[in-house]
Formats: sequence, structure tokens, C-alpha cells
Amino acid sequence: MVSYASMMLASSTSINFLNARIFNFYTDEVGMDVIWIPLVMTIYAIWNSVNDPLFGWISDKTRTRWGRRFPYVMFGFIPFILAFIAIWLIPDALVDSQKTIVTWMLLTLLIFDSLFTVVVLSWHSLFPEKFTDAKDRNIVSAIRQIFSLIAIVVALVVAPLMFEYGNRKSYTAPILMLGGLILLGFLLSFYGVRDKELVKKYEETKTIETEEKEKISFKESFVQIFKNKNLFAFVFAFCFANIAYLTLMAMVPYMVKWVFVESSNYESYIQGTAMGVAILSFAFWIYISIKKGPKLVYILCGTIFFVSLIPLAFATTSWAWVAILLMVGVGFAISGLLLIPEVLLSEVIDDDFQKHGKKREGMFFGIYGFFLRIAIVFESYLITIILNATGYDANAAAQTELAKKGIKIIMVGVPIVCFTLGILLLFFFYDVSRKRLGIKTDKRFSIF
Repeated sequence: MVSYASMMLASSTSINFLNARIFNFYTDEVGMDVIWIPLVMTIYAIWNSVNDPLFGWISDKTRTRWGRRFPYVMFGFIPFILAFIAIWLIPDALVDSQKTIVTWMLLTLLIFDSLFTVVVLSWHSLFPEKFTDAKDRNIVSAIRQIFSLIAIVVALVVAPLMFEYGNRKSYTAPILMLGGLILLGFLLSFYGVRDKELVKKYEETKTIETEEKEKISFKESFVQIFKNKNLFAFVFAFCFANIAYLTLMAMVPYMVKWVFVESSNYESYIQGTAMGVAILSFAFWIYISIKKGPKLVYILCGTIFFVSLIPLAFATTSWAWVAILLMVGVGFAISGLLLIPEVLLSEVIDDDFQKHGKKREGMFFGIYGFFLRIAIVFESYLITIILNATGYDANAAAQTELAKKGIKIIMVGVPIVCFTLGILLLFFFYDVSRKRLGIKTDKRFSIF
């Protein structure tokens, strides 16, 4: 469990800092025109449409004496860390031209994402194999997400205390600090990532029939998975959840700087409140997930999330502390939303194995990873379109009232729409039953 938590520390630090800071950093600190963001993110999405599912399929087929996933983690984590650092440490010689800025952002993002897929997808794919009991899955997921929230606190609360708006050089120290934290997480995770025993056990129990079933092309396997309505209810619901979460994180700097007119320290207060409450709320959501199922957790948390943000539609310069108080509800919802994705997806993977007899965790997590990246693309388009339509100017001394209204629309309106769609999808289309799958549950909590 410690190794799983350590890997979560590494992956969460990198991806959450990137998701929360990338647009604001390149528009306000580097000077890239906001109109370039959709182009960069569209190319990013096209790459992910092939990258994530294809590598998932490749990792499912990998057989080595170190296991299927471990070699990818072992040989990929150092380049992964260097790619993360490179995104932010853009050379001075490149910032004078929009062309060179966009090129640097695009190339470093694609390299980082490719390595993220190789390393983190390999690790995620081990979860349903190593933990088959519903209670274990919820508890392990909670422990991992606690470490994820610790990483988010460092990335979104501590890091903003170390840099200042308008000073790109002030980002160097926090970026290197985050790189060191990611390295530590990887080093502590190596023992648990080794899946040699799982592969050995699997090879010993394979039959001729299952071996023949596994001799299937990427295209055939993808077609089978594409017909899985539970998978697509899940991935679309969490795609919408991530759009809501990412827009919230991405807009906090804009809200603090332009609507509240406060220093970057207030980013730390807002994000810190949400993450602190989230850490304290996991026990409650574990109980609800085991007793009533992870599907209900999504429905409840999605509702709490967007309802908590509604008052920010009326925010003014005097609302900084009100926003901090509202983050109590957001943090309470975030803990449940972080807890359940792998629990739900593990149920879908178990259901697929019962129907088709194939071990393809990598492909399922690859498709899930693709939809998470799609969320970033949609987020970028929403932010760009709305900020442009409302006249946002990163170089202005102050934003117009219309531009401030655009920031509020993104921060409040987008989560309302996203979670409404996600809740409807899971409610009507996700019907996996743990009893049918034979997943063990604590009898005190069983509803089957």
C-alpha cells in the first residue's frame, strides 16, 4: 500500500500542477496569446486518441521477467521528471516569438504526456489485479488519494507561496522542488510496482482456451471494448467531472488576481481549504461507497460540488474569504470523486473478463486516460472561447466587468453543466453489479 501511495504522490504532483497552472503560466507569465491554446490542446488530444489505448494494449501483451508493467516504470520515470520540468523552464531566447513559445509548449507537453502514459498507466493497470475485494479497493483507493491530496497541497498550496505574478523566474525554485517530490514518490514505489508474481500466477492458470482468446488484434479488442456501455457511461461521467474540476483549478488564479484582486497567497488559502477538508472526508465516503456503492458517491459528490460553487457567480472584490468558506463543500465533494474512479473502473474490468476471458486492464485504463486528456482539451476550448468573448486581456491593469463575468461563468457554470450530464449518465446507463461479478464485500455493508 505504501508503494501505491508513493506513486500517487509522484503522478498527482505533476498532473495537478500542470492542469491548474499551464494556461495561466503560458498566457500571463510567458506571454502566449490565448488563441493558441485550442490549437495546442487539439494536437494534444489527437495524439492521446492513439497514444493511451495503444500503449495500454501493448502493456497488456508485455511479458518480461520483471512483469508486464514494472519495466515501463523503471526506465521511464527519469525522462518523465525531466519532461515535466522542461514545460516550465522555457529558455529566455524563445519567449520573444509566439511561434517559438507555442512550439516549446506543444513539444514538451507531448513528450510529457507520452511518458505519463508509459509510466503512470502501467502503474494504474495493476490496481484491479492486486485488489479484488470491494472493501480493499475502497480502502487502498482512499489511502492513495490521501497521498494524492498531499501532493495537490504541495503543488497548489505550497508552490504558489514561492512565486509571484509577473515574475517568470520565480517559478524555477518551486518547479525544481516539485521535481524532487516526484522523484521521491517514484523511488518509494518501486517495490509495489513489480507485478512478477501476478504474471507468474496468471501464466500458471491460463488454459489453451484463454490463450486463444488473447490472440486478438488491437482493432478487434478495441471494438469489443467500445461496445461496453458501462465503460463509456463511466468514462464520459468522469470526463465531465474532470472538466469541472480542471476548470475550477485553472480559474482560481484568474479569480484571485482579477475578481478578488488579491495576491497569489490567496490561491493557497482557497486550494488548501478544499484539500484539507477532502483529506478529512475520506472515511465518510469509504463507508458510503461500501454500503451503497461508488455510483451513489458520484451522484452525491457531483451535486455537492456544483451547488457549493453557485454563490461565486455573485463574487466581488470583498469575497475572497467567502470563497474560502465555500471550498469546504467543494473539498468534501472532491474526496468522494477522487476515491471512486478506480473502484468503478475495476468493476467494469471484472465484468469484461467474465464476458470475454481476456486480461486487458491496460486498454481500459488507456481509454480512461484518453478521456481524462479530452477533459483538458474541452477545458482549454471553454476557457479560450469564453475569455475571448468577454474581452479578457492578460496585459491589462484591471479586467472589465464583462471579462470578470466570463471568469465566473467558467468557474461556476461549467461545473453545473458537467456534473448534471455526468450524474444522468451514471444513473441511467451504469448497471454493473458487484454480486454478479463475484467481488467480495463486507457483509455488514452488503446491499446485494
